[in-house]
Amino acid sequence: MLKDKKYNIAFILFIVLIIYLIFPKILYYVFVFPLAVNETGYLFGDWSVIFSAIECKLLGYDVFVLNPCDIKSRQHVYGSILLYIPYFKEYVNFYSIYIPIFFNIIFISIIVFHFNLKKISELILCFLFIISPSALLAMERFNIDILIFLLLILSCYSRSNFLNLAIISSVTLAKFYPIVCSVVFFFRGKNLTKFCFFGLFILIFFIFLYLELDNLKKIYTFKTQFTAGHQLSFSAYNIISTPVLASILSDIYIIILTLIFSFIFFIFSFSFSKKMSFLKDFSFNDYKSRLFFLGSVICVAVYFVFNNYYYREIFLFFLIPYLLSKTDKNSFIKYLIYFFIGRHIFFLFSNYFNLMYGMNSNFMYATDSVLVIKVFLDLFLISTIFGILVRICINLFNIQRTRL
Repeated sequence: MLKDKKYNIAFILFIVLIIYLIFPKILYYVFVFPLAVNETGYLFGDWSVIFSAIECKLLGYDVFVLNPCDIKSRQHVYGSILLYIPYFKEYVNFYSIYIPIFFNIIFISIIVFHFNLKKISELILCFLFIISPSALLAMERFNIDILIFLLLILSCYSRSNFLNLAIISSVTLAKFYPIVCSVVFFFRGKNLTKFCFFGLFILIFFIFLYLELDNLKKIYTFKTQFTAGHQLSFSAYNIISTPVLASILSDIYIIILTLIFSFIFFIFSFSFSKKMSFLKDFSFNDYKSRLFFLGSVICVAVYFVFNNYYYREIFLFFLIPYLLSKTDKNSFIKYLIYFFIGRHIFFLFSNYFNLMYGMNSNFMYATDSVLVIKVFLDLFLISTIFGILVRICINLFNIQRTRL
């Protein structure tokens, strides 16, 4: 066990050296659409906007409308809870550089320790995930999705519904979409306890809505600031905004085709998963099962409801530990793992191709065609996950009904 940990630590150090010392500019230049100011790269840009908003709020600005303290004058489009982070301007480097690097290393470490790196397939998948455009973009901009990612992993480990209430409430008040993570209250305890904590969370959420309604309206006004374009999107909406498809079909036909393909993939997964032996022992008593369920709920919800930047793909990681633990029980899982590996390789290629040639009119059709392939790979993956998720819910419901 100690040797395995030393191997993992060595791999973490190797990854950190690559990202921060050896190939930082190359990795970000080749695989990430950087946030630039006057054509100069601007590191940890999503993190810095929070502290510029805190600074401007202290100066009396309504940062949901106007934030001149930010280097790009971006409005505050998160929850007000983030504006109360203690901030001391004399320690600006600590906030803007050291905190992001520290949590990025924690992020990398958490990922690595979920893999058995002695297996070549897991080693490849681990490496591909960390250098995927989604993980690199999240780390390069240090979006708070990384902090949400770490806190949600803690919530899956936690045996305390009080701690989970604090975690889920905090991340929901910060960025809204984690409201779907309230499913964690059903992971542990008796039915009455589960519903009490879920009800308490809903009460907190509605109080938040009441207090934040005006700010939420302002945030919606500037929704383009957090709405991804087709090159950076992880969403079903991305299909409509892909130029090569929009030039061939009208929006209504694209929507119909999207629904048809999604339904086919869903039905295939839902029907096939009935025969999957690995789902029969699915239990919320197991950490990897809880992680898989939570990750599935997040990915399905954000993919079909929101137009996300693709750094939100980092939550696909939540599915991997459980799937890897079941590869010996079902060949379908092996193929799904291979699909994850192939998809991440293609994602690297498609992002590189779009970064290098996306602005070149001679390659515009080719780059858009590559994006279309990525879009349908995503649609297949999320629809398949949706089918498995529904099958799990039905199985758990039947088990619960049998006990009653």
